[in-house]
Amino acid sequence: MITPYSGEYLISPIALEMSMNYCSHKCAYCFANLNKPDRTFDFDAFVKQIRGAQTRKDLTSYFLKNKYPILLSNKVDPFATSNRYQTLSVAEILMTNGNPIAWQTKGGDAIVIQQVLDLIGTQRQHWYISISFMDDALRKKIEPGAPSIESRFELAQHLIESGQSVSIGLNPLISEWFSLEDLDLFMAKCNQIGITDIWAETLHLNSKQEANMSKREIEAMTPEILAMSKKRNYNPMHDYLFEVLQILTNNGFNPYTMQIPAKTLYHDAINQVYGNKSLPTLQGFLNWCFDTVPDGDYVYFGEYMAYMEDHMPEELMDARHNDVDGYLYTHQRDLHKRWQQNSGQKRIRTFRDLLTIFWDNPEAHKSLFSIPNFQLVATADEQNNLLKVVDDEFMMPVARFNHNLMTESVYYDFK
Repeated sequence: MITPYSGEYLISPIALEMSMNYCSHKCAYCFANLNKPDRTFDFDAFVKQIRGAQTRKDLTSYFLKNKYPILLSNKVDPFATSNRYQTLSVAEILMTNGNPIAWQTKGGDAIVIQQVLDLIGTQRQHWYISISFMDDALRKKIEPGAPSIESRFELAQHLIESGQSVSIGLNPLISEWFSLEDLDLFMAKCNQIGITDIWAETLHLNSKQEANMSKREIEAMTPEILAMSKKRNYNPMHDYLFEVLQILTNNGFNPYTMQIPAKTLYHDAINQVYGNKSLPTLQGFLNWCFDTVPDGDYVYFGEYMAYMEDHMPEELMDARHNDVDGYLYTHQRDLHKRWQQNSGQKRIRTFRDLLTIFWDNPEAHKSLFSIPNFQLVATADEQNNLLKVVDDEFMMPVARFNHNLMTESVYYDFK
């Protein structure tokens, strides 16, 4: 079914995602298959969802009516054997209805992919192709049902030659799977094809997901990598991630990762494809700060909200939808509960309220303060208790913007 892409809100500019059947690529680390391996796609319900969008008042229907892009998909590969034929029918219905599509894939059935490209015609869409190895023998152990690495580069080249927008996901990026020597080969391949946009992420799993792995999958992943993937504070994978990001930057690529402490143009190509149907991102606001805010100056809530308003229609900022509540409740229930207690309300109903909560709670996962370029401006009382500095207009916390990575999250202003 089609749902708001709430898990990646302020990270990805895509508004909707669509889940289908389980993924037959059988990647050992796949969070979606580990969470729910028996997923099936209800095609009739999908058709009803499209047809009923004009009269329903929920947020998904708003995005569908207003032709926001739909990601196929964060939870499945649309061209895996388990989804390929339904994908063609889904794409035809969405295209006929005027709904743009964004793609995440490792590749798969070349005939179906070409049929989709024929259906798309001259319309430009964005394709994200994920690669975690340059060694195909290792790929076969971890991703036994997925296409070869070489076929993914061939797909990327074919898409670019067909006029499509393409980025590569080094996801998950793990040094044991993808060495710096592999990175050199990878960059040479991307340069040859004409790819500049790279999204890299580390592996994040939990104990419940590991418990759902088969013995073969655990052995293929190795207990050492699984142990690292479950660390939530310091994770050695992050050191390698930022080393790779720096190398990519030095070699002329546009790298991206969540909460990257640097300006990157990764999202520019996606925003060009989907225009004013792209949602704002924290990275976009970070780029704005690099362009307009001197090093060490303060950034105010009003500037942040003005940026979001410029990149989101006013009717969407202030329209009341019950679905908006899920953007916080699903991913940070402790903060949601505290917000309920403090506000006396049960649900977050507008994006303006949601963005305000993210700014007003520096510990929020989607807070600006989660990016290491921003410090919470504070003073301290006689007992050295932290007292947040707030602005005069909105009475909201003030941020100090630093062009370089900051290791301290709080800046004490004693003026």
